[in-house]
Amino acid sequence: MPLYDFYIDKRSGTSADTLLAVGFAEILDTLSGQDVEIHDRGSHYQLRSRFDPTTIVDNIEHLNLIQPISTDKQPIVDGFSYEQQKAQRDIYRKLLNELPPKLRNTDAILNQAPDLVAIADQKPSSLLPLYLIINQMKVAISFNPPIINWRNLSIQQKNTILELLIRLFRITPNPYQAIVKEWQIFAKQHKLDQTMTMLQVTNPTAGKGANRPKSNRLDIGNMEEWWVLEWIKFLGFFDLAHPQVIRDSKDRKTYIIKPKAIYFRELRKIVDAFREVAWSNSPVKMDVQNILRLLQVLVKNQRNALSNTQTHSKRKYKPPSDLIEGCEVTFYKDMGSAFAVMNIAALNIPEWIPAIETLAQAHQIDLVLKEHLAVVQTIRAYDGGERSEEYSLLACYRDFLSSRTVEPLLDFCALYAPYLGQKIERGEKTQRFSVPTLTEVFSMQKPLNSIISSIGFQKIADAIRNCTVTLQYKKAKGERVAFEIRYGLTQELIRRSNHTDDFIASLTDFIAKYNTESAQKFETSKGVDKRSRVTQTDLDDIIALLDVGYKSSVIARMLVAYGSARKERKINEAGSISEEV
Repeated sequence: MPLYDFYIDKRSGTSADTLLAVGFAEILDTLSGQDVEIHDRGSHYQLRSRFDPTTIVDNIEHLNLIQPISTDKQPIVDGFSYEQQKAQRDIYRKLLNELPPKLRNTDAILNQAPDLVAIADQKPSSLLPLYLIINQMKVAISFNPPIINWRNLSIQQKNTILELLIRLFRITPNPYQAIVKEWQIFAKQHKLDQTMTMLQVTNPTAGKGANRPKSNRLDIGNMEEWWVLEWIKFLGFFDLAHPQVIRDSKDRKTYIIKPKAIYFRELRKIVDAFREVAWSNSPVKMDVQNILRLLQVLVKNQRNALSNTQTHSKRKYKPPSDLIEGCEVTFYKDMGSAFAVMNIAALNIPEWIPAIETLAQAHQIDLVLKEHLAVVQTIRAYDGGERSEEYSLLACYRDFLSSRTVEPLLDFCALYAPYLGQKIERGEKTQRFSVPTLTEVFSMQKPLNSIISSIGFQKIADAIRNCTVTLQYKKAKGERVAFEIRYGLTQELIRRSNHTDDFIASLTDFIAKYNTESAQKFETSKGVDKRSRVTQTDLDDIIALLDVGYKSSVIARMLVAYGSARKERKINEAGSISEEV
């Protein structure tokens, strides 16, 4: 069967366009019974479907794809039983609390632990969080009418609306004004509702106030839209959205998964899996963890495809960023009587993660992601909260995640190294990157490979580690510390790295003091206290890297990153990255 193209223009420039495109993709999937390709073309979304727009539709009654919300106060026939599902959620939570702690984490969910599978039939509907936000944001009174309106239409009326939608989306730019005029005439003839208020739950910029390109009226009323398009956005909302309440707050964020080039049914599976493992946290940490969790889901999805011998040979290898662009995030502030949109942002999937072509590669990338999650989770103050220092670290790491290169990770490591030392000194739980993980990440950017493979670079990084974090861990554990702890070393190297001569002077000064102390301790302890020395050849390797064009700031930050990392990964019995104490 041939493929037919449909186009959804990005009229608002927000997540509302994505919801409309994916909602219409679900309609095409239902009508054709076959999967739909979704492509982000910049100014519009392109949908490629087997649905022939010239044929007469005989299964349009199957388009009752979402239920209105039904509460005890406002019961609706064939609606979503809101209170009943909330009660089922409480039952499931009680069952979860009876399980060991190691089974109440995202790793257990991703790995489908048998004990979790055993109680899976007690889970509430996966759509409950979506109905929760609709009810809690007090928009159920506006959410239900378009769904009920569609149900109550005759088959002929539904077919007429479908014909209008096909004509609207078959060309780009979409002939929006002309189609809406035709709809208004048809609606008047059949005494149908024409428009509805645009809800901020699906249209984040459609609240009262400045919502016109040019001021031409004094009122600040709500914006109106053809209710059929709003109904389609609701379809997309149920396909893509993951609303979350911010920890210790009534504020909330809604994450909309943004497709780039993917099949509709695969996208649905990814979103369903993402909803299972994306949990509430503080605002910035939630952003970071959700992108990392989304990456884990994409890696698992690719690993399952590689394990499937039927699809393995047919599948094209693509980086995760070629499938999913990232998340569109809307932050809602609780104002007491209502929620107000305070911020709209985009979180991108990192482009430095390559296409996954083997199971071994998928396993390695999964280990990298687990370690990054473990590091992020330990960025917290002694009381579990987050202050300005933690916020700056998490914001820096978030910038790295959404970047096109891995170099911003060096900025994070430069900030994280002294923070790590302070936490060790206070005896708090910490998590370091491992050398294998850093090498795995930095190797994804080929220009950095020459630095990583340099023997001199590795030995000097070892020396930095030997006189900073390694000794600090020993001190925190009450063990004997044979050498001087070089407090402030990492900050000094970073501070002096803006100029090559200053960096070399600072590095050689450190090496001289390091070697002198090593020799003195070896002599006075009669060979008991010993550590490897840094040679002239090792320093020459660093100078050689500078001579071939590497910036001193890059080398300094990489030395700090490797110098504060541990030599090997530590993985516990559950397959998670172990925390250090």
